[in-house]
Amino acid sequence: MAAEEKEVYKEFTDHARIPGFRPGKAPLTMIKQKFAKEIADELVKKLQRKAYEYIGEKSGLNLYSIIKADAPDLIAGADTTMTFVFDVWPTITLPEYKGIKVDVPVVTVTEEDIDAEIKAKQAQHAKMEKVERAAKADEYVRVSYVGKIGDELIEQIAPDNKLYGTQKNTWEKAGAKDEMGVKAVVEGVVGMKPGDTKTVEMTFPKDFEVAELAGKKATYDMEMHEVREQVLPELDEAFFAGFKAKDLDSFKKAVEQEVTQRKKLDQMNSKREQIARFIDQNTHFELPESAVDAEKQQILRTHIERMLQHGVPQEQLEEQKEKLFEEADRLARENIKMRLALLEIAKQEKIEISKEDIWAKVVQMAYMRQVTPDKIVSEFQKDQGVVDEMKREVLVVKTLDFLCDKADSGEVKEEKKAVKADA
Repeated sequence: MAAEEKEVYKEFTDHARIPGFRPGKAPLTMIKQKFAKEIADELVKKLQRKAYEYIGEKSGLNLYSIIKADAPDLIAGADTTMTFVFDVWPTITLPEYKGIKVDVPVVTVTEEDIDAEIKAKQAQHAKMEKVERAAKADEYVRVSYVGKIGDELIEQIAPDNKLYGTQKNTWEKAGAKDEMGVKAVVEGVVGMKPGDTKTVEMTFPKDFEVAELAGKKATYDMEMHEVREQVLPELDEAFFAGFKAKDLDSFKKAVEQEVTQRKKLDQMNSKREQIARFIDQNTHFELPESAVDAEKQQILRTHIERMLQHGVPQEQLEEQKEKLFEEADRLARENIKMRLALLEIAKQEKIEISKEDIWAKVVQMAYMRQVTPDKIVSEFQKDQGVVDEMKREVLVVKTLDFLCDKADSGEVKEEKKAVKADA
């Protein structure tokens, strides 16, 4: 204790900035007085790190993470006892993981693929122009509606779910299958012109998420206000220049390369998914609950943030809380199980990560967050735990790629989705 305390005092003395004294020359009594709390906190952290290393070396336990570590009140010159609660690495029995049979799609790029990608790029740069005609499927419309069950307004029956009640001015994608909103309204606006009114009916499913509406038949009085038509840009020099192409031929070649790379990525992802499914179905062991809890909290935070960004009201989140927790727990257990199994394979195969692997991850993180790699590095320097977690993530991906290389792959033709013709 005395030796550790002396080392902490020296660190603070060397780096403290005290007016009137050069670094390293301020009296120890002044350092103790000015930084008493910081010194105490640092001493506890240093002792915990040392104790953790000692336990790892002497106990024979394969430590996974600290669940709890007490921080006793330290008394100068006195001994102390620190108590830890750990999760330990489980004993993992692996299946034969080399030569896993997988089927992957053949990478072929057709003229139809290229044309579809060009249309998609045009759509990304399209203008939405106001038109005075009936709305077609997939066009955006501005509409208002009032929902009722019998003579009672839905906004009074389910006041916390305004989406299903009354909307005075909302944009909908006409006829869209997977859009949020009232299905009868989304489908009903197709064929309506600005100024048109219409009443549609909708029966909510018996297991509908809003209990007050489940199994009920509702009517919606709608009024169309505006229709927007998508106008695609011309395939001209100005458009090609935006993609660093000089003409249609060079643009098509660039698009073909892009589609090819995407299909190759899809092929690799398909292989990874099949291998992950094999590992999950053929590996069984007890999971460290602290790891599951941490993963679950991260999944919940990400999912809730995404829902809020898409305009889901807080009240609806509360209603779905139990379902969200169940789904997050399921995903967390799958993720942790896969991660630990892959780390065990990495251990058995002596797979290691290089400086190049780490730097590639840093660059990727910087690109995703739109910051410089140096900023990511500076953040890592403040928290070794974050660095360790990042290294594990890199090792997991590298191990999965190792299994992909060792897999027994068979290529299958890409299935064409049937196109349903209008009668």
